[in-house]
Amino acid sequence: MACGTPVLAVAEGGFKETVVDDVTGWLLPRSPEAFAKKLLYLIHHPAKARQMGLAGRRHVVKHFTWGQHMKILDKALLHV
Repeated sequence: MACGTPVLAVAEGGFKETVVDDVTGWLLPRSPEAFAKKLLYLIHHPAKARQMGLAGRRHVVKHFTWGQHMKILDKALLHV
């Protein structure tokens, strides 16, 4: 996302915490067909691909800064 590229990810683990489904990319089932379908969609809809890529970049800049990481770490350490 930081590179301004839409993300196609499996809807599992940490991806669910970082990818905003249908905004910065898609969270998909563990299926090659699902990935192929969305990839073809992005190829045939470059404006949507650019829109999702820019949204991803904005999401990273807003939510994944050192300051944000420090807030999360401070909160975790205060609860130990």
